[in-house]
Amino acid sequence: MDGLTCSKFMLPLLMGIYTVGELGHFLIGVVSRDVAQDIGYGDKGCFAIRDVTNSNSKLCRDIENEEGCHLVRVDNGNGSEIQACNWDHNGLGTEYQILAGPSFMACFTIAGVMWGVIADRFNRVHLLGVATVAFSLAISGTAFATQYWHLVLFRMALAAGEAACSPLAAGIIGDVFPQNKRALAMGFFNWGIYIGYGTSFAVGTYITDTTIFDEKWRTSFLISGIPGVIIGILFMLSVTEPRKNKRSFSPSLSEETNSIDKQSATISTISSKNGEIDDKKAYATNPKKLKDENVIIALLKRPEIVLLVVAACIRHSAGFCWGYNSALYFQTYYPDYDAGWWLTGISIGGGAIGSVIGGYLSDRLVNRLGISARALVLAGSQLISTPFTIGLLYLEPPYAFLSLLIGYITSEMWFGVMYAILIELVPANYRSTAVGLALFVINNVGGNLPIVVDPLSSVTDYRTAIAILYPGALLTSSTLFFICWIMLRKK
Repeated sequence: MDGLTCSKFMLPLLMGIYTVGELGHFLIGVVSRDVAQDIGYGDKGCFAIRDVTNSNSKLCRDIENEEGCHLVRVDNGNGSEIQACNWDHNGLGTEYQILAGPSFMACFTIAGVMWGVIADRFNRVHLLGVATVAFSLAISGTAFATQYWHLVLFRMALAAGEAACSPLAAGIIGDVFPQNKRALAMGFFNWGIYIGYGTSFAVGTYITDTTIFDEKWRTSFLISGIPGVIIGILFMLSVTEPRKNKRSFSPSLSEETNSIDKQSATISTISSKNGEIDDKKAYATNPKKLKDENVIIALLKRPEIVLLVVAACIRHSAGFCWGYNSALYFQTYYPDYDAGWWLTGISIGGGAIGSVIGGYLSDRLVNRLGISARALVLAGSQLISTPFTIGLLYLEPPYAFLSLLIGYITSEMWFGVMYAILIELVPANYRSTAVGLALFVINNVGGNLPIVVDPLSSVTDYRTAIAILYPGALLTSSTLFFICWIMLRKK
C-alpha cells in the first residue's frame, strides 16, 4: 500500500482509536459522583433529595456536616415537614484525584516509553491494534467493578493500552506525511482527544440517567469500550506498516547504525538560503552521534527540546486539571444547570477547530519562518486563551460557556503543533522513542499535578484551586513557549 492510500485509511482509524481511549480516560470524571455513591470513596457532601417537593440544591450545598444536613426540612405540601437533604459521597476528594490522575499516569507514562522503544523495532500497526483491543476491554471491564481497587486496576489497564496511541501514531504519521503537512495530520489525529473527551460528557450524563440494562454508570462504561474492539481489529486488517525498510522492525545494532546514517537526510531543518524547511539537511541533531550516545542524553543536550517539554508539562497539567474537574465543577457550583451538552459541544467543536487552526497556521508559517514559527503559535495561542478561561470560572452560565468556547479553541491549538516540533527536531529512526520519552515526562508532571486540587481547595476553595491550575498554568506555559521560540529562532 502506498503512502497516499495508507493515509486515507490510517488517519480516520487513528482518530477513532484515540477517541475511544480518551472517552474511557475522562468518563470517570463525569460519573465520579455516581460511582462514589455506589462503591463508596472520597469526600462527602450535602445534596438535595430529588423526590422531595420544595427541596433544591441551594438549601443543601453550603452545609458542611452530616448532622446539619439531616436537620434541613421542608414542607411536603400537606402541612408536615420532611427531610430535604441527604449526606452522601460527592465524587471529589483525594481518592478521586488519585483515581483520575496518578493511578492512570503510573502505567501510562511507563508503558508509553516501552511502546515507543519497541515501536522502532516491530510492526507498529499490529502493536497499536492489539493495544486498542486491550484498552477497550479494560473500559468495558470497569462496569463490573465492585470495589475501589477494582476501579484502580481497570484504569491502570486502560492506561497501559492507551499509552501506545501517541508514540506509535506519531511515528507512523511522521513516515507517511511530508513535513509541511505533519502538523495538520497530527491535528486531525488529535481530534480524537476532543471527540472522546466531549463524548464522555454526553455518555456519562445521559446514558447514566437512562434505564438501559438498569445499571446507570456501569452501562456507560460497558458500551464505551465496544467500538474500540471493532476499530482495533479493523485497523490491523486495513492498514499496512508504512516503513519502506521492513528490516528496520528488528534491526541488529550494525543495521540500525547504518540506517541512522542513511536517514540523516530526513531530519527537518531550516535552509540557510531562504529559511524554508528542507528535509534533506539536518536541523540541529547529527544522527550519527546517536551511534555512540544514549538517546536520552542526546535529547537532554538540546536545550530547546528540554524547554519545549517543560512548557508542555505545564500546559498539559492545565488540560488535565480542567478535564478531570469540569463536570464536577458545574455539579458543585451550578447543580441545577444542565451542563452536559454545553461541555460536549464545546469540547468536540472547540477542541477540533483549535487543533486544525493550530496545525494549519503553523504549517503555513513554517515554510516562511522556519520551525521556530510553530513555537510562536504555541506561545500566542496560550496567551490569548488565558483571560477567557478566567471568565469561565467567574461568570455564570451560559456566559461561562461562551467564554470557555473561545478559550478552548485558542488553548487547544497546541497539541499537534508541539508534537510536530518534537518530530522535526529528532532523527527519523528515533521519532517514536523520542515521543515516548517526551510523553513519559509530560504525562508524569502534567497528569499528576492536578492531584494538588484537593489540598489547594482546603486552603482556598475549589474554584480558586482550578483558577491557579488552569488559566494560571496556561499563562506560564505561554511564557516558556515564547522563550523556546527565541531559542529556535537563534538556531
